[in-house]
Amino acid sequence: MNRASFQKEKGTVDLIPPSDHDGPPGLHAAEARHHRSYSKEAVVYDQKRFETFGEQLIMGMLDSALREWLRPSKGRRILDVAAGTCRASIELARHGATVVGVDLTEEMLRQGQTKIAEAGITTIRLHRANGRQLPFKDNSFDHAISLRFMHLIPLEFQRLFLNEMMRVLKPGGYMIVEFNNPFYGGLFGFYHSWLNWKQRRQKPPGRLWPHQVPALFAGFRMVGRVGIRLPGMGRIARWSRKWALRYGRMAHHFPLNLVAGTTLFICQKDPG
Repeated sequence: MNRASFQKEKGTVDLIPPSDHDGPPGLHAAEARHHRSYSKEAVVYDQKRFETFGEQLIMGMLDSALREWLRPSKGRRILDVAAGTCRASIELARHGATVVGVDLTEEMLRQGQTKIAEAGITTIRLHRANGRQLPFKDNSFDHAISLRFMHLIPLEFQRLFLNEMMRVLKPGGYMIVEFNNPFYGGLFGFYHSWLNWKQRRQKPPGRLWPHQVPALFAGFRMVGRVGIRLPGMGRIARWSRKWALRYGRMAHHFPLNLVAGTTLFICQKDPG
């Protein structure tokens, strides 16, 4: 199936050609590498990422945090950058929001469109586009999110994506971006990651260190930091899902948000 027939058959997907030739060379290399990887993995992405009991529990915690901050409802327009197979987009749309998802990988959007159709949702629009050059006007969205994505982008280029998300936000809107936490599990978790790197000579997944935060978010109004996933959640859930959820919600606030697996950084665009 070629792109034209895909667009015609899947009417809710626009295949907007990404701007692949006017960015930093180092970023092009990273984008091309991840595009190839996720194109191959798209068909099994959800199965590998979201189908285990532990991951479903974690996604439930993430969805709870998004609902708390974004208040998805009819009339709210939310942008999902690097939407992938649209798991988060579908969850927000189920609560009434109109969602626009963008992703660089066509195959991931195909999977997302199939899920949207199966769910009977009509309030999600998908675009193949580059998150660092969004095809939208200024002040177009009430809120914007980007989950499980920024760790793939070299630190020196992450601000390009944040600036674009903030540009398309309406005044007063929230931008929520997820980053991996280098202190997951406290000192033991940090030591384990360091030891694994020393033994295998493999760089751990991209993580945002505390000293990097001020420069990356300079000029933005930071209004919250929410932790997602605490050590031992899966073990507790085997005994009691209820208590695992209570334990997991403790990561939403200080000090346990400092040792959570990932952190949602929440910024608000100046209401003025």
